[in-house]
Parts: sequence; C-alpha cells; structure tokens
Amino acid sequence: MGESKLDSGEELGHLTLKIYVAILESREPVGVRDIARNLDIPVSTAHYHIRKLEELDLIKPVGLGYKIKNPTPIEGYMIIARRMIPKLLIYSFFFLGAFLGELLIIAYRKWLNVDSILALIISFTAFIALFYEGVKLRAKIWK
Repeated sequence: MGESKLDSGEELGHLTLKIYVAILESREPVGVRDIARNLDIPVSTAHYHIRKLEELDLIKPVGLGYKIKNPTPIEGYMIIARRMIPKLLIYSFFFLGAFLGELLIIAYRKWLNVDSILALIISFTAFIALFYEGVKLRAKIWK
C-alpha cells in the first residue's frame, strides 16, 4: 500500500494540520471565515492553508465550505468517529482492560499472589504512561 500524504506529516505544516483536523472533526462543511475565527488566524492565512489542502487532494469544496475528501489519519493517529485519536490512547485502554481483568480474577479467586501484584503494577503503569503520552499527542495538534 502506498504512503499516505499525511504519513510523515512533513508535507503539512502545523497550521495546515490544525485546519485539516478542524475540517475533519466538523460535522458540517466549514468555511474559510469559520476556520479563521475558530483558530484565531487571519482569513488570508486560512485561505492559503485550505488551498494547500486542496492541492494535496485532502479536502473538497462543498457549498460555501469545505469537507474532507477521504479521511486520512496522520502517522501515529487513527480516525474514530470523525476524531483524530492518537494510537497511544487506544493502546492505553488495552492495558486498562488487562488491569481491570486482573482485578476481576483476584476478586473471583479471593486471594492475591506475587504474579497478580506484578500484573497489576505493569498493566496500570503501562495504562498511565500510554494514556499520558496519548493526551500529549492529541494536545500537540491544537497548540
């Protein structure tokens, strides 16, 4: 499978990426003025970055606004319900499930051993670390 235009993130600058995500996460077509107002940037700047997204064939004009042509996640992210979600957040919930599953096993058995304690510590630590890094990645798009 070929490399996506957003795989490396090098073709898009930070502001272009913010505009792409803003259009992606909008339910309705988004106009240039709306984007400029929401991101607190000049209309001419928003227009420049929208043209860049059009040239990359990522967005298309619809009525008086723009919509995503084919939702394309950037490297390290997934698109779920029109949201750009860091994969690390998804992975963190796997470890949360492992942690909760181990708690259920302990509750069912009504005893705790060294292996169970180790499994709890590792799964909870992995959950916290991946969740924290995932939240930082999500915030990175919007800073």
